[in-house]
Amino acid sequence: MLQKLRSASPAALARALIAGCFLLRLGIYLCYAPPPIFWDAQDYQVIARNVADHGNYEDACHRKAHRSPLYPLTLALLRKTFPGESLWRLATGIGQALLHAGAAWLLFRVATAWGGTTAGLLFLACWLLDPFMNFLSALTLSENLTLFLLPALLASLLTAWNRPSLSGKDGIVPGALSALLSLSHFSYLPLALLLAGIFLARKRKRMVLVWLACLLAGISPWLVRNHLVFGTFPVLTTSFGWSLYEGMSPDATGGTCLNETRTPPSLAALDECRTHQELLRVSWRLMRQDPGRVARLALVKILNLWNPRFNLPEFRRHALAPVVAGWTLLTYGAALLGLLRYGTGGGKFLALAPFLTLTLVHAFFPGSVRYRLPVVPLLDLWAAVGLASLW
Repeated sequence: MLQKLRSASPAALARALIAGCFLLRLGIYLCYAPPPIFWDAQDYQVIARNVADHGNYEDACHRKAHRSPLYPLTLALLRKTFPGESLWRLATGIGQALLHAGAAWLLFRVATAWGGTTAGLLFLACWLLDPFMNFLSALTLSENLTLFLLPALLASLLTAWNRPSLSGKDGIVPGALSALLSLSHFSYLPLALLLAGIFLARKRKRMVLVWLACLLAGISPWLVRNHLVFGTFPVLTTSFGWSLYEGMSPDATGGTCLNETRTPPSLAALDECRTHQELLRVSWRLMRQDPGRVARLALVKILNLWNPRFNLPEFRRHALAPVVAGWTLLTYGAALLGLLRYGTGGGKFLALAPFLTLTLVHAFFPGSVRYRLPVVPLLDLWAAVGLASLW
């Protein structure tokens, strides 16, 4: 067996590792997936059922734009295509596993370009064995969609980075992927604008114009739909105001017990959109009143985001929790080594932009380890490049 591994070509090893990732993540989901734990996961399931069965985009609380549309609409499409709870669950598991395998393939190519075949294979091995990803792949989370879309966007940009000239059509794919990311969660819109700004600074004006046009065209149907429903344009979702209030309310401690946030009694009679607007206003007022508290909460939330340990007590009690914490610390160290060894030349710093925007967003909004899921593939990428430099 060992002799066969030694004689196998890198391409064959890569295919085997990617297939192994697909089968492992699918098996974990089918064998261990619990009912939805987090409130947003419950909402996504309800919305998907309502869309597929009744054609109505609405969650359990009758909110019509509280959740970003891409993930629940994807679940609804699977439910419509594969009717019945068992088939729907199987299709969801296969879809999530395919997204994980797709991210592996995309970043294998990036790792190979940065650090050679050894880095590429090390990335696939890290991605396959990563206990944090394997643990959370049992859950039906919207982050399983963005952990594919984000590497896809970065891979397209890294391919374009070293070209001597770019035309307008080179902005189509980044624009489409930016729109999909923004529709998966509003927090990815700042990242898309930051990345577009970087290319604009390199005088790639035609590409950026097409990029932004495709981004706007992609999110416009959702904005128009919201205008028809509410008579105004919420910021992609009405959860923007609620999420900011969760992070800044008088009850906020920087912790992750989000479901305990109390809504101001004065908002009880307001509709969804006006509640969103009022929560935004209250949140900004609280931030202006005590900037020091904002900074203290930000530190706690950032530490929660990048905590090697799980935040929730029930997850910390799991037998795999110490393994996850140890692996994460080793990954952080190897990723730092990769960054120090290879720097940010050749557009590599584009792969740092998601870490920056994710950290800044969750300095204001609630922070939790699950929110870093979409950038874990990039962490494994930097770690693999760092480890490959030791060979």
